[in-house]
Amino acid sequence: MPDSPDSISDEPPYEIAPSIWCGSYSSLSNHFLHTRNIKIIVNCSPTLEFLSELETSDVSLSSDIVLLSLDPSFSLENYDSNIQVQLSKQISKFNRTLQNYINHFYTLNPKSHSIIHHSFDNQPLQFESPILSGGCLQNSLFQINRLIKLLKNINTSVEVLIISKEGSGSLSTALCISYLMDSYNFNFAASLKHLQMRDPRIAPLNGNYYDDLIILESLKKFYNENIMIKESSQDLLTTNSKLKRRNDDEEMNNVVIEGKRKR
Repeated sequence: MPDSPDSISDEPPYEIAPSIWCGSYSSLSNHFLHTRNIKIIVNCSPTLEFLSELETSDVSLSSDIVLLSLDPSFSLENYDSNIQVQLSKQISKFNRTLQNYINHFYTLNPKSHSIIHHSFDNQPLQFESPILSGGCLQNSLFQINRLIKLLKNINTSVEVLIISKEGSGSLSTALCISYLMDSYNFNFAASLKHLQMRDPRIAPLNGNYYDDLIILESLKKFYNENIMIKESSQDLLTTNSKLKRRNDDEEMNNVVIEGKRKR
């Protein structure tokens, strides 16, 4: 279900898996960002609302942070000319950082198309914009998950922050679920159970609510397609990711145990 329109949770962000954090707008505090190695921030609330939050807060984002906005309904044409200009400048700014990382990765790994890709077409990962809107939601989920792998290949200490206004919105929940599906082969039920153990505020997606139904269908397609990709491509994960997998699994067990203690 959507976040409450009137309030922002002050709950600290929680770690859904090693180096992957989920929280509300309050997670954008300089204290949290400066004490963690956050290099990817994925906003899962309306883009303009999120950018306004950034502008009115005292948050300072370093120039090496990739900022994405998962906003299926976003369209630049919906805003007046002044806002379009402001948004275009912001999009251009964050897109440069995004493209720099991608270009750097493919310069170092010219034959990595079969290692980092977003779908069956096995093409290099690319973004037209840091705002992922329209199209198929499951494709956006693939793009974000592949980007996380790409940056972790460049720097294994990279951490990710997934945020929404309240920290428990449907889109942020969906992205967290997709990460668990992709990185740990969890199914939908196991992913949701794990998230609710980490943060009891997370509500099940409601198939009677149209937006949630779209998300549920997209996650189903994401899960099935991802399984087929992994079965057909033994080299999907990078060498560094494979070497780190055992340590990540051990850290995930610690995250699960810690979550149980907090309940």
